[in-house]
Amino acid sequence: MIAKNIKVVPLKKLGQNYLRDTGVLKRIAETISPAPDDLLLEIGPGTGALTSALYGSVKKYIAVELDRRVIEELRTAYPDLHLIEGDFVKINLRELFEQSGSQKLRVAGNIPYNITSPIVFRLLEEKDIILQATLMVQLEVAQRITAKPGTRNSGIFGIITQTFCDAAFCFEVSRDCFYPKPEVTSAIIQLTFDGRNSDIDFDFYRRMVKAAFSKRRKQLHNSFKGTEFELSDFSDAPVKMSDRPEQLTIQDFLNLYHFFRMKKQL
Repeated sequence: MIAKNIKVVPLKKLGQNYLRDTGVLKRIAETISPAPDDLLLEIGPGTGALTSALYGSVKKYIAVELDRRVIEELRTAYPDLHLIEGDFVKINLRELFEQSGSQKLRVAGNIPYNITSPIVFRLLEEKDIILQATLMVQLEVAQRITAKPGTRNSGIFGIITQTFCDAAFCFEVSRDCFYPKPEVTSAIIQLTFDGRNSDIDFDFYRRMVKAAFSKRRKQLHNSFKGTEFELSDFSDAPVKMSDRPEQLTIQDFLNLYHFFRMKKQL
């Protein structure tokens, strides 16, 4: 059985828009370019469109699918696929890593746009066991994730992501390539985890960056008011607290992180 024979009605509640363009699928597969010995994990294979483009390219292929309607047909179509029924955000990725002999995961997926943030943050939380992630996301989100600090699209998502990995914008994907046709243009991004800032507490750092942008047009000392990072005295802060968060570099945020960690320990 091949992917095109798996026919189900896309569910809006699951954010399903099935990619149908074979040319785009081939281009995504080429962008991922997995090596035969890679441990490949696909998020939400759905009807198996991307799966069909990647199947056979690696010896170890895992897929996580929430939609019960396609489970058995996927298993029949791709007998060597290790298919896990469940929610990717709740899957124990570290267990998969350990079961594979501590081999890092190469992740791919056309992910539901309504849960892009939880999925990306899940990958960042497990940054030490992820090799790379190639994801289809909404164009606007792709631009925010890959925006350089200080540019128009820079913000929470991009700062947090680029602190822990390289975020590359690969290419746009037209609405016409999907069924049903979504209301927005899509894009492929690629996150490459190179071990940068591995000593940073991700949850603490994420909370700090979010607090900094909580009042985006305000100066930093005002942005932190009413948050867990509020201080009566910022005179020894490593950045100018009169700056606005969009003016800071990633190194500035890292310096702030260490500053607040020190303050919390006093």
